[in-house]
Parts: sequence; C-alpha cells; structure tokens
Amino acid sequence: MLGPSRAFLLDQLAAAVADCESGRDEPFEVAVLAGLLSRHLASGDAASPDERTVLAAAERLRQSGVLTAALPDVMAAEDAVAELEALSEDDYEEERCEPLFDLDELCAGARFVGRAEHYAAAISEAVAVIRRQAGLWQATSLWVPQLLATAPPLPDDPALSMWRALAQQPNENSDVR
Repeated sequence: MLGPSRAFLLDQLAAAVADCESGRDEPFEVAVLAGLLSRHLASGDAASPDERTVLAAAERLRQSGVLTAALPDVMAAEDAVAELEALSEDDYEEERCEPLFDLDELCAGARFVGRAEHYAAAISEAVAVIRRQAGLWQATSLWVPQLLATAPPLPDDPALSMWRALAQQPNENSDVR
C-alpha cells in the first residue's frame, strides 16, 4: 500500500483546480493534491509540462488566499489521532492506514499553503500512539520505506516523523523481537 502515483495526482489536481475555480469543490483538496504531487517532484524528477501548468494554477489559488482560508482546523488531525488510538489487531491494515493517510494529506495540504506546522502537535501525538502500538504496524512497516524513498514528506513537513516512526517498527523481516 503506497501513496498515489504522479499520473493519478496530476489528473486529480487538474480536476480539483477546475472545480475550485468554478466553486464546485472544496478548495483544500487542491492544496492536498498539490502538496502530494510536490513530494514526487522534490525527489529529483523534473516536472512535466502538464505538471508545471497545473501546479502553477494551484499556486495562483494559494496566492489568492482561497486555499489557506480552507485549511481545516486542527480538530481534523486530532480526530485522526483518536482513530489511531482506537485501532486494534482486529482491524484490517487498510482500516489502520486510513487515519495515517488522513494525517498525511492534512500535512501535505498545510505545507503547500505555507502552514507546515499547523498539525505538528497532532503528528507528535500520532507518533507517540504508533510507538505505543508497535505490534499493529508490522505489515505497514514493510512498505513505508518505499514511500519514503519515492515521495517522502519534505523536511519541514511534520508527517515525515510519522512515516519514519512507522518505518522503524519491527516487522516479520526484521531481527527485532
């Protein structure tokens, strides 16, 4: 289970920008998708002409203030942390990963609008929860290193610490017992 591909993000971002400009969609979705796409581009690959065009449109929306105004309250991140705390071994991995990706998307969007620190406290709590529930993350810790290698959160993005904490969890391939 990895994050979305560049092609998928490009298509979704183009649609979200068009919807935002016409008033049909939630503006923060543009920030989330632009933030996630920016991670792929920061890993060293040059942006395609289509990526540059759609990111420029997203940047114009950011500069207009419409994306920042739509930044969800920290309660959205706190709700995702509460979901993490409620997880158990009875939950499927997909269910366990949902609050992780929710937190990641919030952080990607916040970083895109220039508010990378907005959810930092919630991410710190999420990291503490992950460390307390180490046994729940064995399967997740197998694919997180690939996510960190291909499209990691940028250094000032608090989500990086969450993914790193997950990557450090023992799994059936590790020698940690």
